[in-house]
Amino acid sequence: MHHNEGAGVLTQRKIMDLDIENEELESKVLRRILIVEDQEEFADMLADCLASMKVQVKKVPSLAALEECLQTEPPHIVLLDHVLSDGFGSAWAADHREALKELGVSLIGISSHKDISSEFLKSGARDFIQKPFNPAEVEWRISNEIRFLDCEEQNQMCMDRLAELNVFKDELLATTAHDIRSPIGNMIAIADLLEKQVLDHEKEELQEIFNESGSVVHVRCLARGL
Repeated sequence: MHHNEGAGVLTQRKIMDLDIENEELESKVLRRILIVEDQEEFADMLADCLASMKVQVKKVPSLAALEECLQTEPPHIVLLDHVLSDGFGSAWAADHREALKELGVSLIGISSHKDISSEFLKSGARDFIQKPFNPAEVEWRISNEIRFLDCEEQNQMCMDRLAELNVFKDELLATTAHDIRSPIGNMIAIADLLEKQVLDHEKEELQEIFNESGSVVHVRCLARGL
C-alpha cells in the first residue's frame, strides 16, 4: 500500500511540474532589433518603419558596435547594411555565420543594390531589404521574421517538454513495476506451490485442468517483463 501511495504522489507531482498552459506556449517575447547603418537618415527611416510594432529598436553605425552588442545583449534580429565605414556587411555575415547561429540571431541584409541580396543570402541572411525602403514591405518582412522566431521557440519548448515527459514516463513505469513486483512474486510462489502439490498427489485430472488454464505461464511471463 505504501508503494502505491508513493507512485500516486510521484504521478501527481510530475504532472503538476510538466503541465503547460496554452498562454505559456503562446507567449510573445519583446523582440530586440538592432539596426546597423552608418547613414543616420536611413537608420531613422528603418526605425520609423518599426515604430508601430511592439519591438525594442536600437541603432549602431558600425560593425565594431554590432560586435559589442552581440557580446553584451544579443538582439533577436539584426538589420545589417552592406556598405559600412569599417567593412562590408555581407562579408562580415559570412565570417560570423556560425556565431550568429549559436546566439539565435536572425540576420536581414540591407543595400541599395538588389544584386547584393544573393551575397547576403549566401552568407546566412534570412532575408533582404532594398533601399529606398518601402515602409509596408519593411514592416511585413520584420513581422514575418518575428513569427518565424516565435514558431521556432515554441517548437523548441515542445521538444524540451516531450523529452521531460519521456523521462517522466520511464520513472512512472519503473515505479509501477516496483509496486506490483511483490504481489506478482507472491502469485508465482502460490502457483508453484499448487503445481507441486498437484504433482505430489498425482492428481492427473486436476493437473491437466491447471495446465490448460495457463495461469502459471501467464504469471511467470508477466513477472519476467517487470
